[in-house]
This record gives sequence, structure tokens and C-alpha cells, in this order.
Amino acid sequence: MKQLSILLLLFISGCSLTPAVNSNKAELLWQKHQESLKTLNKWRLNASLSVTKNKQNWIIRVLWDQDGDNYTLRLNAPLGQGAALLTGTKDGVIMRTGNNETFEAKSADELVVQALNMELPIENLYYWVRGIPAPDHRILQYDLYKNGHLNHLEQSGWAVEYSPYVEVENILLPKKIYLDHKDIEVKIVITKWNI
Repeated sequence: MKQLSILLLLFISGCSLTPAVNSNKAELLWQKHQESLKTLNKWRLNASLSVTKNKQNWIIRVLWDQDGDNYTLRLNAPLGQGAALLTGTKDGVIMRTGNNETFEAKSADELVVQALNMELPIENLYYWVRGIPAPDHRILQYDLYKNGHLNHLEQSGWAVEYSPYVEVENILLPKKIYLDHKDIEVKIVITKWNI
């Protein structure tokens, strides 16, 4: 009987991590969580970014400093394969590479296409990395965990998956984010949040 109780307890605790049909309670918790995260506009995070396109894979270490509309992304590939510094404001973004090349554009998304010939949703990541949808783009679909945190999001042609979340100063923030779009897959593993 004791073993059955333990199994039942494990099953019930496991269910709390599974996505819920978007119940009224989960929706209310999600709305509250989104409101608190919208005010979070200053942070630093360390992450590992893996990008796969056409069976080619790149792994990049990222240090992201965000302060309101201003941000700095330091990108480093392993084994001396390259480095870049992105500096952005509301007026535009500049990328400087380790080879002393400079790229400028009105948006980070435009700059990545120009410099890397790749579509990456850098501007939406400002929202997605916090576990909320980008406000100026239509949400095609979303699913929530029972605690009101985002599990799956489809927006701007990207499918975004979240698992798990980590508590940082009493706020639950994503630890792993998976992005999928056409022939591009991106995995983000956040190793450290500072808020």
C-alpha cells in the first residue's frame, strides 16, 4: 500500500508540470504573470545558443545586458571561431565582429539577415526570453502550464517551447527555450539570470 501511495504521489506531482488545457485559473495566472514581466526591462543573462540550419550547427555563448531600450549582446563561438558585439538602442543596432567588420541596421532582425544571411527573431526574443509573447504580433496558438506559465507559443512564424522555468528573485523565468521556424531550429539554455 505504501508503494502505491508513493507512486500516486509521484504521478500527481508529475501532473503539475504537464501542460493544462488553458483553464480559467491558468489564464488568470498567466495574465498576472505577463503584467509582472512587462515591467522587467533590466537584466543580464548568460546563455548557450545552438542554431541548426540545413544540417549545419553553430554553438554560441551569449552574454545579454538589457537596460530599457538599450542592450548589448556579446556573442562568442567556441575554439576561436569568432566573436561579435551587438549594441542596440531604439534608433538602431550596430554589430562589430572580431575581424573588425562593422554592420549597421535599423533593427536587430535586419542586421542578422545582412550579416549572417539568416532569419533570427532577435527583436521578439526580448519578450520570448522572459516567457511572454511579443505584443505587436498576432498569437496563432499558445498553451499554458497549470501554474499560468507559457508552455508553447506560435507567433511570427515561429514555434516556441518552454521547459523548465527557474525562480529568480521570486520571479519564474525560462531556463530552456526551443525555437523552430522553417529550416531553422534554435535551442537557448540560460545558465544564469540577474535581474
